[in-house]
Amino acid sequence: MQYAPYSYSKIVLFNKCPYAWKLKYIDQIEEEKHPALKLGSIVHEVIAEYLKQIRDRGEQSNHVILEQLIKQQPASVKEDLAPFIPAIRDIILPPGVKAGIELQLGVDQNFKPCEYSSESAFLRGKIDYTYRVEDTIVIIDWKTNQFPPPQEVIEDDWQTRFYALLTGCFAPAEVTKFVIELNYLRHRKIRKLEIGRDELNRIKEWIIKNVEAIENEKNFEPSPGDWCELCGYHRLCPVVKPVLQSATSELAIPEKIATKEQATKLAGMLKVLDQVRDRLQRLLKEWISEHGGINIKGEVLDFHQVETFKWETPEQKSNLAKKLLENGVNQEEIWDIFSVNKTSVCSFARKHGLKDKIEEILSTGQRHVYERFCFKKS
Repeated sequence: MQYAPYSYSKIVLFNKCPYAWKLKYIDQIEEEKHPALKLGSIVHEVIAEYLKQIRDRGEQSNHVILEQLIKQQPASVKEDLAPFIPAIRDIILPPGVKAGIELQLGVDQNFKPCEYSSESAFLRGKIDYTYRVEDTIVIIDWKTNQFPPPQEVIEDDWQTRFYALLTGCFAPAEVTKFVIELNYLRHRKIRKLEIGRDELNRIKEWIIKNVEAIENEKNFEPSPGDWCELCGYHRLCPVVKPVLQSATSELAIPEKIATKEQATKLAGMLKVLDQVRDRLQRLLKEWISEHGGINIKGEVLDFHQVETFKWETPEQKSNLAKKLLENGVNQEEIWDIFSVNKTSVCSFARKHGLKDKIEEILSTGQRHVYERFCFKKS
């Protein structure tokens, strides 16, 4: 095993992009961490410290300790932590059981327990939070994703099974079930998966199959995809660089697509450019929020206020209909705009010669103002 020890994230990175895997684990190049991953690490650290403190005090929860931990964070971090605080307050240590917090587990090639840092470690992982109740081990993993996936996605998830296998290697024979709870903190949603001990062998087979593929890999070719946005090796990627060079070359973009191969190539270029655009936006947002907008040829890139109206309640929709009827709109035609938004209402009003009544008509809805990061004429 030339690349052991293996973790779940190590296996998954190879399946996503062998080239990024090579840069990280063979070339030992430090990756540029995505802001979302940095935030995830901070949230995990706060939860771990909070749970350790209340466990040591023999308490199930203590919001005073949690508030103190949050106060110790820099102002920018406090703001980022805000969406997760309600869910962290919900966490209660179960009474009468020994809870494991940030457990570091390692197993050798025979799937026997070993030290996490041992040279014989074949697999290893960190378990956010775990405890045992009779014949069941409960494994809890904190998630900071924007949106929790549907339950059917969890049913096919290998990360949960990887954790079950690790804990199963340490568990006594009387433990027959492993319940994994994925706690999506941002939305206070929990997805659960129950695994029997008889499924552990199937998990071992999945791990061995993936490890063999990594150990036998020779080329480590890049594989661009949706995961590029979170990749920490953007600047070193041999796929991204040529795409950027091609995108700035008029010769690389034809006036018309002639073949399927050409269309496929351009679609791949567009996919990579989308990821580059997302990254540029994040960097510019950080800089502009601190230093102000940037003027480019008469357009300002900044956080601009955008106004919209929504008709969300029956009363608001009724008032809109009445206002249109008062201004001579035929009742049957009103149904044309009920998917109601500002654009459809304004378009509808202009169509019926009510341009001078637009403000009055819009006043029947609920006004919303939000910020959009974009270019706008100065």
